[in-house]
Amino acid sequence: RFLRIETLIHSPYVTTSQYKDIQTNHEKFLTTTQLKKIQTKPKKVYGDNLFQEIDRFAQEAVLLTRGMDFELVHAHDWITAEAALQLKIKNGLPYVLHIHATEVDRSGNKNPDTEVFRREKHAMEQADRVLAVSAYTKRILVESYGIAPEKISVVHNAYERKKETPEEDKAKIWKKDKSQFWVLFIGRVTLQKGPEYFLDAAKKSIPHNPNLHFFIAGDGDMLPEIQSKIKTYGLEENVHCLGFITPEQRDALYMFSDACIIPSVSEPFGLTAIEVIDHGTPLIISKNCGANEIIHHKLEVDYWDSDKMAEYVLALAQYPELRRTLRNKALEHRERLTWEAQAARVIEIYNRF
Repeated sequence: RFLRIETLIHSPYVTTSQYKDIQTNHEKFLTTTQLKKIQTKPKKVYGDNLFQEIDRFAQEAVLLTRGMDFELVHAHDWITAEAALQLKIKNGLPYVLHIHATEVDRSGNKNPDTEVFRREKHAMEQADRVLAVSAYTKRILVESYGIAPEKISVVHNAYERKKETPEEDKAKIWKKDKSQFWVLFIGRVTLQKGPEYFLDAAKKSIPHNPNLHFFIAGDGDMLPEIQSKIKTYGLEENVHCLGFITPEQRDALYMFSDACIIPSVSEPFGLTAIEVIDHGTPLIISKNCGANEIIHHKLEVDYWDSDKMAEYVLALAQYPELRRTLRNKALEHRERLTWEAQAARVIEIYNRF
């Protein structure tokens, strides 16, 4: 049985200021639509700020599940952790907290939101078992949050390839000159993902090979800054910001790209890395990425080392055999984790209670 609890929080990455903007826009929508019909102000059901909304959500979860019979509570990340904790206290149930990303990841360990960090730490301390999506994330929980390592189980994410876009359709989406070498950044253009290091790698490699073209696919708060730097560096001919792209455009871009760089400052897992490998695209990836644990053939770098990224790009462009070897070996040796298998691991953990 599924119960839906209304909330304006639709992402674990929402910040206090973003929540306020969402709430303001929601109230404006109600004012311009519902008020015209009912001529009265609708009842406010959401918290005035992000933390009040999380606490309200927790109270609602306790009320709506009253009288229901269940044996365990499983929460995902800090936003739902308070609801799980209240249910644990109210019903005396074991509580499992699944960590997909932390404030340390989201902030790149620079100026983290102290209230979010405090809530995450408290939620993990109170949990009976913590699940981390990678050994990399487990290290963060131990070293930054002080959680006992024996309390944490690692359950990697899985990836199942969606229905493939036919190659003839892909060829209609992007046009590529055969002399060009395409390098891809795909994901949120924000501090955690390291787009500035990708741009630095472009600036350092393009003078050595004018056929290099760097594509930034995605949107985010750092996009205006990145676009401004592209102009400042005079790279408009070779660095292209695509903004948000559709799944069909993404699949086609994987096919046309000759290399992909994932320069994340901190990436708990990184499903994008698995997508890249699965599409046969050579991968240059930050050491701070959990997906490294199941990808065995890639070019690994420190996220800040744009010199090394540029070296790898130039080498891949110059040596087709290197590209073929990385592509074939990565596909051959990648661990193919399924969601069914990973769910079975979670259930096995449940059964220990």
